[in-house]
Amino acid sequence: MKLNSIQFKIVTLIVAVLVASTGVSIYFTVANQRQNLLEATERTLGLNTDMLNRTIRSLMLSGEAPGVVRTMSSLAEIPGFREIAIYRRDGKLAFSDYSTLDFVNNYQKKYRFERTPRVEARLLEEPGLARVLATNTPYRTELPATQELQNLFPVLNYKECRECHGETHFIRGVVHSKVSVASLYERIRAARNILSLSFLAIGAAIAVLLILSVQRTIIAPVLSIARTARSVGRGDLEQRIRLSSRDELGQLGQALNDMIDGLRQRERLELRNQVVEARNAENRKYLDNIQEGLLLLDRGYTIGGEHSLFLQRLFGGRRIAGVNFLDFVFPDAALQAEDRRELEQFLGFLFEKTASDMELIQQINPLRNRTLTLGAQRQIVVDASFHRIYSGPRVENAMVIFQDRTELTQVQRELEVQKERGEEELRQIAAILQTGPQGYEDFVAQAQQAVGELEGSLGTLGDAQLLRALFRQMHSLKGGARYLELGRLESLAHAVEDILSRARDQASAPDSASTAELGRLIGSLREELQRVRGITERFHRFGTGKRTEGSQALLEQLRGMAAQIAAEQGKQVRLAGEGLLADARLLSALRDPLIHLVRNAVDHGLEDPLERVAAGKPREGTVSVRFVRGQGTLVVQVADDGRGIDFAAVRRKAVQKGLVRPESEGGEAELLRILFSPAFSSREQVSAISGRGVGLDIVAEAARSLGGRIAVLSRAGRGARFTLRIPLAGGATARVGSGPTAG
Repeated sequence: MKLNSIQFKIVTLIVAVLVASTGVSIYFTVANQRQNLLEATERTLGLNTDMLNRTIRSLMLSGEAPGVVRTMSSLAEIPGFREIAIYRRDGKLAFSDYSTLDFVNNYQKKYRFERTPRVEARLLEEPGLARVLATNTPYRTELPATQELQNLFPVLNYKECRECHGETHFIRGVVHSKVSVASLYERIRAARNILSLSFLAIGAAIAVLLILSVQRTIIAPVLSIARTARSVGRGDLEQRIRLSSRDELGQLGQALNDMIDGLRQRERLELRNQVVEARNAENRKYLDNIQEGLLLLDRGYTIGGEHSLFLQRLFGGRRIAGVNFLDFVFPDAALQAEDRRELEQFLGFLFEKTASDMELIQQINPLRNRTLTLGAQRQIVVDASFHRIYSGPRVENAMVIFQDRTELTQVQRELEVQKERGEEELRQIAAILQTGPQGYEDFVAQAQQAVGELEGSLGTLGDAQLLRALFRQMHSLKGGARYLELGRLESLAHAVEDILSRARDQASAPDSASTAELGRLIGSLREELQRVRGITERFHRFGTGKRTEGSQALLEQLRGMAAQIAAEQGKQVRLAGEGLLADARLLSALRDPLIHLVRNAVDHGLEDPLERVAAGKPREGTVSVRFVRGQGTLVVQVADDGRGIDFAAVRRKAVQKGLVRPESEGGEAELLRILFSPAFSSREQVSAISGRGVGLDIVAEAARSLGGRIAVLSRAGRGARFTLRIPLAGGATARVGSGPTAG
């Protein structure tokens, strides 16, 4: 039996347990027997002491001291007693001198005691004496060194004794006795030896039985399992473990037999796997090198484990295998709920509608040239095609092929932007050929000034007054851009308006992200303004061609702007002009107010053609602009034949914004005053044309800056007329032409 074997460890454990249990049993048995014997001896000693105490009491009362001495001597001769004697409180042996006799004779005169022979004097040097005197209780202790049991019993000063000995002390002395317990210890040792031999014999028998049982039930089966395992390890898969038991080892043997069967089956499968792996390696080369994203879907829309490497790169390393296809393409279930629903519906058709033609199903493919967002910074454009894989009549899988169209789409967009810029530049050139570059130069100069003020105020946009001023400037810039058909500038100005509008409504400075976006938009505005300046500078170098001067040029541009706004809204408009204004300063100052008034007339005033026909009006609406010279006054009128001002809508919006109390009975004059206030618009939705609440505010501000005033006349269903009266001073002139001009 080897030292490191399980058999040796089990035998060692059994022996150790038996030895420990035997030792503990012997210890407690002997200890219990010893305690019982000691208690019996103590009880005997106590009875003897009590008897002695009663004897002393009887003899001493009769004055028979020699009798007490003889009694003590007789008791000392009892086998086992080593000593029995009476000691006074000071530790001296009683009856060893005449001090007590003399005290008694002197204390009482009734009796006279004669002197009798004394015993040899000795002193009790035992710490227990003081304890007995202090506690008034007996004191017993075992002396293992001398195998003795010592007893100190107090001799009390009874009432009868006090007549002779006085009342000073309650205890007159102690009875000190020592009894040998050597025979008791001998009996304990004999019992321990007998018990040890008995337990060892029983333990040895139990150990032998346990070892034989362990050998049969554990060791032999383990060795059998080990032999079989070694044979299997050498490659012999025909071996079997033969165990008849149904215990844990029998179950282990059966499990190992099952494992051997599995290994045998695995060996057969490995040959097949080698062939499959060779094919997979070829497929892997294909998937790693193809420049398309390939994956396989099951009927639960879960992506399979194999996919092309290009797909991994295309989607930025996103986890693919085992992911639901809806989560893979549209991971945000809340924000992309509609996209997910559309894709899920398409996949349902793909797998279930097998009777439908695949080309027809591809027509509703939601991933054709689809822009997908990957994270916060990256977008890709993909074109995904789907192909059914059948298992009998049932569509078991679908192969999805992704093509990356990001670069191609970006190039197309850049070409479209360049084309749009080219077309816009051609329109600008045509407009400049017709009206001359001066209007564009003035606009660029004013716009650059407005952009510069905006850029210089980025750090102080929390100032509400400054914010309103910048908003008006940007709104005028947008209106001028539309007036001059500068579409990109108009879009950029509208984006700036959005940010400033949010800050104005929230009464706080834009956040850091909005401020950064403002900086980017300012850069784009500068770039676009520089491009327009370049066009006008080329005209100065190569000639200007035909030019239209004064108010006629302004009317032509207003006519084009009105037609564009009407076309966007499905309306028809004719802009009529009357009178000519030659003062360049006044024309420049009136350009922005006229732009806003004409825009409001088309947007707010004119009805759509069907509504006009229903009201008995011609399909085409009319907006007129007139310049009239009065007594030292220039009168500018903008009128339309539309629906007129909707004062009910103005009141509702004023109440909503807290500008008018619901119960207020203020008339149209009060509502007109509100209509010209900053940030007020009767429109519910903001558009590129209106809804900011700035247009009429700019008109009123322009009238004030020119020292004039504005009047409004509105008739429901017949239109509205805005009249500006501006004083002429400093040689300003205005002349009226021979007839109106109309578009």
